[in-house]
Amino acid sequence: METIKNVKIVSGGKCGDPVDVTVDCGKIATIGPTSEASSARYLTRGFTDIHTHGAACHDISELSEAALSAVGSYLLKNGVTVYLPTFVATPLALLEGYLARLRGIDASGAKVLGAHIEGPYISLKKKGAQPAENILHRFDEGDKSFFERNKDILKIVTLCPAVENAESLVKCLTENGIKAEAGHDDSLDYQIERCMQNGLDGVTHLYCASSGHRRVAGDFTKYLGLTEMALLHDSLYTEVIADGIHVPERLFKLIYKCKGYEKIILVSDSLSPAGAPSGDYVLGDGIAIFSDGRAAYLKDKSSLAGSVTNIAKMLENIVSYGVPLEKAVYTVTEAPEKYLGIHDENALSPGRPATFNILDNGGRVLKTYLDGNAV
Repeated sequence: METIKNVKIVSGGKCGDPVDVTVDCGKIATIGPTSEASSARYLTRGFTDIHTHGAACHDISELSEAALSAVGSYLLKNGVTVYLPTFVATPLALLEGYLARLRGIDASGAKVLGAHIEGPYISLKKKGAQPAENILHRFDEGDKSFFERNKDILKIVTLCPAVENAESLVKCLTENGIKAEAGHDDSLDYQIERCMQNGLDGVTHLYCASSGHRRVAGDFTKYLGLTEMALLHDSLYTEVIADGIHVPERLFKLIYKCKGYEKIILVSDSLSPAGAPSGDYVLGDGIAIFSDGRAAYLKDKSSLAGSVTNIAKMLENIVSYGVPLEKAVYTVTEAPEKYLGIHDENALSPGRPATFNILDNGGRVLKTYLDGNAV
């Protein structure tokens, strides 16, 4: 049994009164008044990262127990208890094998909830670091069986609402319990709205390879892009890479002003250089990238490739921007949980698994517990 003294439980975007929490046999045993007079720390749910390609020198696509254990251990040490390994645009036949291998891996560290795939149904114009040769410009009815077969492990698919038959793709995903997110797109507002009518309710890393307002040839109408639609529609959950590079402070403040905290999901979009030295690395199946310690780029520096920052540090960043701690915590805990449909309202209650983080008032992770075991 362990007693964690003088913590304020953060839940629902609010902080509770200071309490003592006892942990016994891997579960929260009791929660009661504290006698401590010192400044309280904060007890939160474990963090959930729904978009990460790797860390600790390993890419998710390595799909070995050693690689995923290294990634999972790095994430867990930084407060992430659940995550979605994320794959770049990959041919469906190859992806089928990847998902089969992922099912069979029992890795240590943060728990793998399922998979997130970016593409292959995305825009070539907005591909970022995605491999152009793997991008598909239409969704064929014959592809439905892939999603039906893999609905047990696929949790999110990032797609462009402008690809041919995008509405059918979104409908297929939602019918199979898979989240459809718009991203890496060159779509227009009416295309996005049609996908929303079929179940699309998320946006992949806003302001990063997301379309903006524009006119099209021969038409003086100014259409909104995904960036404006994400800010306009309260119903859309919106991923944000708050590492100060992909989304700097002022831009984050704009997103926060428009969206509030309940529909922002901080994501790392981290690559293998996260938690590793600067230098040359590989993304996915052979994409050459390099890290300068602040972000990761394509080798020719023509595009950002992803971040090298975990969501624990991003949480600290947005608290430093002025977001109240209890609201900031929501963006890495309850927002992604509710989006994925895994939210337990009573997770921080007696009898529940002792999986949580202890933070200071700046949002820094001091200690992480997974099923009662302190990391």
